Amino acid sequence: MPSAPIQIRPGEDGQLIVQLPYSPDHVTKIETIVGRRWHQQAKHWTVPQTKDAVTHLLALFAGEPTEVDPVLCPPNGAQHDAPAGVPVVRPTVAGDHPLFDRIHLAARARYLSCHTEQAYCHWIKRFMSFHELQPVADMGEPEIGRFLSSLATA
Repeated sequence: MPSAPIQIRPGEDGQLIVQLPYSPDHVTKIETIVGRRWHQQAKHWTVPQTKDAVTHLLALFAGEPTEVDPVLCPPNGAQHDAPAGVPVVRPTVAGDHPLFDRIHLAARARYLSCHTEQAYCHWIKRFMSFHELQPVADMGEPEIGRFLSSLATA
């Protein structure tokens, strides 16, 4: 049974919040970080937010699914220097749909930034809503033309 992904998001006062499924191995790894702190009430760790903190965390938990808050993505479409093969799950704005899983995998394969991936998902979601959630496999050039025409005349 797959466990929940490790989540990395910004915190307060120059800290990153790291939520991870409990395992002795996870605790051992996070305890190697200088300045880390366990927050019993919130059930998460905080670590100092340095220039390479996210990259370090991705390397530390290599091979495990990890969600990185889009706010922490590098500017200009750059990627964190995660080791090859590290699965990084970035939340999308589109919700649960198999098509968006495929988009996520395609974006990762092309090393697109999380912001670009979110923009693609937004436009695809808008396209699907315009066509009242008609199955994407049944749509083609005429539907794309109607959608683009509606944008041009709006």
